[in-house]
Amino acid sequence: MGVSSRNKRGLGTVQFGCNYGISNENGQVSPDVVSRIIDFACANGITYIDTASVYGNSEEVLGHFDLSNFRIITKTIKTHKDLDLYANIKLFKSALYESRRKLSNNRLYGLLFHEANDLLSCYGKNLWELAADFKHKEGLSKIGVSVYNPEELMQIIRLYPIEIVQLPLNILDQRFVPLLKDLKRQGIEIHTRSAFLQGLLLMEPEKVNSYFSSIVPLLKSIPEPKIAYALNFIKNLPEIDRIIVGCTSLQEIQEIVNMYFTNVEEIEYSKFKVDDVRMINPSLWEIK
Repeated sequence: MGVSSRNKRGLGTVQFGCNYGISNENGQVSPDVVSRIIDFACANGITYIDTASVYGNSEEVLGHFDLSNFRIITKTIKTHKDLDLYANIKLFKSALYESRRKLSNNRLYGLLFHEANDLLSCYGKNLWELAADFKHKEGLSKIGVSVYNPEELMQIIRLYPIEIVQLPLNILDQRFVPLLKDLKRQGIEIHTRSAFLQGLLLMEPEKVNSYFSSIVPLLKSIPEPKIAYALNFIKNLPEIDRIIVGCTSLQEIQEIVNMYFTNVEEIEYSKFKVDDVRMINPSLWEIK
């Protein structure tokens, strides 16, 4: 079973390194605000920080702070299709230690393959061996993968001894729910992202891009406060170990923490499930 629902919160940091999110009106978070967010997170029992080498300069920003009270997870670079095996391995290995350097040698808890297809490529096993060696030399607790769909996850766990996985999960995107029990039986630590679907779940309906017109009625039907219901859905899934949530201001992380503990009425969450991946997978969005 997963950890207590009272302590599943983790801090996502993509906004610390770049302007990210469909509802982000604040842009990249300034270092001063990052400092306040980290202090608040630490004071409120958030013990996990999630970052990545491709999150702009997020790793460098985090490297300026004492993160000894956190478990830090970062992600690998993505390989290049136009480079051969040797060149990709050289870049991959170099990037692992560059992430370590940027984070100012704050001890890493986990390493995730950012691109699942890298593990499914012809040089996947070579990259996994490099990550495993890095784990051994640097004292990491776990290595795993970040995924976008259940099919690629099932392929990967048949090939590699995955110890941790990060997957998208929210009220609309419930594709991974049927797999959770099996993942937990295999001893895999489960982290979720996209709790608010880049903020789409929380936007005022009139501000939602016309691309999403088919699901606007569904978005309107999510009860208020939407943040509380969005978090409640995930935190009450016993198999989930961490809910990684990002923020662009101190006010946002304060609201997330407050709403996390807000009691809401029980509702049937399955009625919000959306099967059209073009609506729930941001990498497929065609927003003008």
